[in-house]
Amino acid sequence: MSEKEPSGSGRPRAFDDAVVLEAIMQSFWKRGYQATTLEHLLADTKLSKSSLYNAFGGKEELFTKALARYLEQEKFLESVLDDERGATMVLGMLESFAKPATRHTKGCLMQRTMLENATRPAKSKHLEFVSSYLREVWDAITMAMKKMKPVRKRHPLSDEEKAAVIVSAMFGRAVIARNGRNEQLLQTLSDALVKIARNS
Repeated sequence: MSEKEPSGSGRPRAFDDAVVLEAIMQSFWKRGYQATTLEHLLADTKLSKSSLYNAFGGKEELFTKALARYLEQEKFLESVLDDERGATMVLGMLESFAKPATRHTKGCLMQRTMLENATRPAKSKHLEFVSSYLREVWDAITMAMKKMKPVRKRHPLSDEEKAAVIVSAMFGRAVIARNGRNEQLLQTLSDALVKIARNS
């Protein structure tokens, strides 16, 4: 690893922050927050405990920084907010939901984190980061919907399609609810589902 500028202690770091942060992100992405131990992080970064914590902080700080790096690389929000391809990006994402997930891919680190948060008490420090991201995604997709060209011919949802949306929301809302304060998003979801159920 390349040498960096001197740290606050006056000693030069014998590692590149970006390279180490990438290793930290990959470590959490591979195992999830709970299953990733200090030993895993030390082995993956090849740093001592003192070097790792002095440079990046404790496990919660490491994980929050890993999430931020992941989102910078993923560029999902950037793509959705693009004036030219935002709506197309959203449609492509929705169409991809029909494809089953495979065990050979790590999937989305943010989705994995939200699911993990939903299975345990939501008291983690990175919860605020995740909650803020949920709001940003909602706002971005709302903007994309406003720019999407409407289909002139009306195609009512079938009962099976309505039920599929409702089933997805039944389980998805639990994940949203346990990933921070998103009352407005949950209320809007509830209102939309009532409209879907009542409208033919």
